[in-house]
Amino acid sequence: MKARSYVLLGALALLISLAPCSFAGSIQLGIVGNAQTQVDGTNSIYFGNFPVAAPYAPPPGYGGFEVGQVNSGVFLSNGVTPGGYGKIQSLNEGTGNITLPTPFITFSTGGSNLELIATSIPAGTDGMYTLTSTSNGTTASFDIDGYILNTLTDKKVGTFSGIFSMTFVGVSEANLFKTARDTPYSGTFTVDGTPEPSSILLFGTSLLGIVPFLRRRKA
Repeated sequence: MKARSYVLLGALALLISLAPCSFAGSIQLGIVGNAQTQVDGTNSIYFGNFPVAAPYAPPPGYGGFEVGQVNSGVFLSNGVTPGGYGKIQSLNEGTGNITLPTPFITFSTGGSNLELIATSIPAGTDGMYTLTSTSNGTTASFDIDGYILNTLTDKKVGTFSGIFSMTFVGVSEANLFKTARDTPYSGTFTVDGTPEPSSILLFGTSLLGIVPFLRRRKA
């Protein structure tokens, strides 16, 4: 009898230890849109509208995007759905810590209470960009980090890491920034941070369900 109780207690401890992991490090959001790199602008990108690309807004203006992917997590629980739209701020920042004048990303439809606040752009191989030669041309990517703000509660509900990727067909690395170039982009966001209250409630309810079983075993 005691052995079984120890097993159940051990399982309970394992669930508690794994709880934070279930809310960390997964891709929760994917977006698509149009962007324009600038002449020798290795630390800048102008975002355009979606689905019609032009005009491209210089910083601190905004372009548009479409939500292409939403997985379980803070975005889905706040009403962000595939096919929704939002605004994304153009960038002209150095790498490292940044302070944008307004939110980096806002949502126009579902999830309009969420804002993505950018705080850092890690250095790439060429300014903020990491360039990779392909058989068709060049792929340019950049990362951007920050936190997610729920404007209804004025609280941070997680931190994000975004990865943006663009493909330039027929353009070499050496020629990429010699002229402004338009291209579609995709962006994915992984999230770490505080789970939503509903997730905490579900997890807590699961743990409470084990307690009576333990008491019966003990009796």
